[in-house]
Amino acid sequence: LFDGKVYIVGQEIVNRIREEVDRAVLSGSKIIFYESFYELHNEWLFAGSVISDVMLKGLVVKLFPQYNHKQSYFSVSPDNISEFLQIKSELIRVWGSNSVQNSDCLSSNLPYIPSAKIKYVLARSSEFIRNAANEYIQLSKVGLTEEECSAITDYVVTSCCTNGYASLSNLPVDEIALRNTELTSM
Repeated sequence: LFDGKVYIVGQEIVNRIREEVDRAVLSGSKIIFYESFYELHNEWLFAGSVISDVMLKGLVVKLFPQYNHKQSYFSVSPDNISEFLQIKSELIRVWGSNSVQNSDCLSSNLPYIPSAKIKYVLARSSEFIRNAANEYIQLSKVGLTEEECSAITDYVVTSCCTNGYASLSNLPVDEIALRNTELTSM
């Protein structure tokens, strides 16, 4: 029963939903948005009488009561971790060894998370810095020594005390730039 109507969802469709969710979870996905799942599989879901992501949610809640179900997504994490932190964790999980990644590439590696939410987390998290259009740096992958961090901090403090501002063009970052050639210049 959905939206005042009776729909017959066959066992084959129920099994396929279970298989797809299990496959995603086994491959490492920790958060799955119902709408993204539905969009990715809408052809066979709709043909199998699952007519919307809202209806899909009802089925997933029944099939996977062990997961943490929210309004627009479910999480395999038993803890009540925020959506933002879960998406951030997923971005870090699929990032790879490069310090720089394209947001479209990240979205394709996280098909069950809406790309708008991925871009939001990339823009708002201190873990990621915009490098160029649709390109982000994972800060933890950039090679910075403690001495370089101290030199930058000292420059900014001294310049702000002396001039009231610190010029980005005068930051002592030459060595950092040489080691991290994929980063754009300031």
